[in-house]
Amino acid sequence: MGNTGCNQDNCLRAVAGTQRGPDHPATASADCSSYLQTTVTPPPVTVYTTTTVTLAPTPKGKRLVPAIPSYASACSGAVRYSSACSCLGIMPATITAPTPTTTQTVTTTVSSIAPTCTNTSTDPKNCGTCGNVCPEGTTCQNGSCSDVECQGQTCDTGFTNCNNNDNCYCFTSSSGTGFCGQNAICSELTACSVDADCGTGSGRICAVNSCCPVLVPALPGVCLSPQCANPARKLLRMVKARSKQHGTAAFE
Repeated sequence: MGNTGCNQDNCLRAVAGTQRGPDHPATASADCSSYLQTTVTPPPVTVYTTTTVTLAPTPKGKRLVPAIPSYASACSGAVRYSSACSCLGIMPATITAPTPTTTQTVTTTVSSIAPTCTNTSTDPKNCGTCGNVCPEGTTCQNGSCSDVECQGQTCDTGFTNCNNNDNCYCFTSSSGTGFCGQNAICSELTACSVDADCGTGSGRICAVNSCCPVLVPALPGVCLSPQCANPARKLLRMVKARSKQHGTAAFE
C-alpha cells in the first residue's frame, strides 16, 4: 500500500475534521489503524504426538483490504486515504496470526515375544511345548499332562491305567522315569533305545520293558505317544490285537 506522506488536502479535512463531532478524530484514528493493519497467517505445520515441529512464520498470507470509510469520500483512493491517516500518526502495521497446526497420531506396533522355556518334560507350565499349562491338579510327565504320577512299570509286574483313560497306561521310559502313554499294537510301533530314535519333534517317548518283543537287542524299547486318543476307537483294535502273536505294548 502506497504512502505519499501527510498531505493537507480535502481528504485530510474529511478524515480528521470535527464537523462530525468532537469525538470523530478518535473514530477516524481507529478506522485508519484498521485500514492500515495487515494480518498474515503463516502456512500450517504438522504436530505429531511424539515430536512437535514448529516452522518460522512466512508472511505470505493474502491480505483482505478493508473499505475506506464513507465519510472519507473526498479521498480518491488508498494512497490519499493513507496520507490522511499518516497525518493522524497512524502508520502501516503488520500483525502475524497464530500458526495453524494439524495433529497426527503415530502408532507404534510392538511384536509380542514368544514364550521361552528350558524344561518341557516335567514343567507343568510348559508341558510338551512352551506355554502349554497343565490343568490344576495334574502333573507333567515326559511332556504330557497326567492326573496320576506314574511310577515306572513293566510287563512282568503289569501295567495300570492312568489319566482316567482305559487306553492309557503307566510305562517306563528309556531314561528310567514313568510316564502315562497310549497303548498300541506292537507290530505298528517303532523300535528304539532312546527318545531320539522316535523322531525329533514327534513327541513320542521310548518305552522299555513293555510287552512288545525285543527283535533287536540294541533297540529294546518301542515308541509310544504320551497323548492318549479317544479310547473307543482304540479299544476295538486292541481287542483284535490281543489275539495276535505280539499283542500290544501293555498286554502280551
